[in-house]
Amino acid sequence: MFYTNVSMLYVHDKTRGTAILVNMHPVIRILNSCNALDIYVLYIAFLFCFPATLRRRLLYIAYGVPYIFILNIGRCVGIAWLNMHHRGLVEITHHYVFTTLLYLMVFYLWVLFTQQSKLMRPKIEFIVSLVAIIIFSWANVVYFGYATRNKFSPLTNQIIHLSALTLTMFIGLYNIRHQSKWWKTVWLGTYGFVFLIVFAVVSIHFFNNGKIERMLLVFAASTRNTFTGPIPFIILFLLGKLYSGRSAATALTAEN
Repeated sequence: MFYTNVSMLYVHDKTRGTAILVNMHPVIRILNSCNALDIYVLYIAFLFCFPATLRRRLLYIAYGVPYIFILNIGRCVGIAWLNMHHRGLVEITHHYVFTTLLYLMVFYLWVLFTQQSKLMRPKIEFIVSLVAIIIFSWANVVYFGYATRNKFSPLTNQIIHLSALTLTMFIGLYNIRHQSKWWKTVWLGTYGFVFLIVFAVVSIHFFNNGKIERMLLVFAASTRNTFTGPIPFIILFLLGKLYSGRSAATALTAEN
């Protein structure tokens, strides 16, 4: 409950969006860029990028658009409630938590839409994984990077950084689960080596009271951010696909 007796008032301004007032106190302003219009367009465009019948496309538009609308209303209500009761959480939930949840729900609709084709499932998994890595790596830098001067302790920041790196490793491992054991070993070995390097530098930094070469810290941070991001994920994934394709061609040639 917001309050025992709630009176709502909507004030619309073409340039500043819509302000929502509770008991005459402004709690949230919904800008035109936050009305989820871009998500509607992206969602519908996706439906026309994959082979399907017109009936199936119209069906997913018919219940997908109201579904996104309700999700966005829930996001706005959640942000308004947090702004009244837990204002310190508004920034991270607005830009990270609620946005991620909204996109994941839309991705789920896309996955359901493409279930008619089993051949499309690996591609959808790759796209969803790639977007998830982009979001996590972005949030990792924006909210827990040194330049943000956030309220978390340096130890908490480093734990989150290493957790993001580990999460990227396991997302990639899930995507190559059908590839050869050798390539899985390469994947785990690459990310494991990076993790150990970063962990070693961070440990030396903390246990030596910060007495460590700044260049070494910068190297560890940039390496960690690089492998938490999407580029190594894409490169290693494509190399794995190439290796699997060549192995399959070699096996077929040997049989003939």
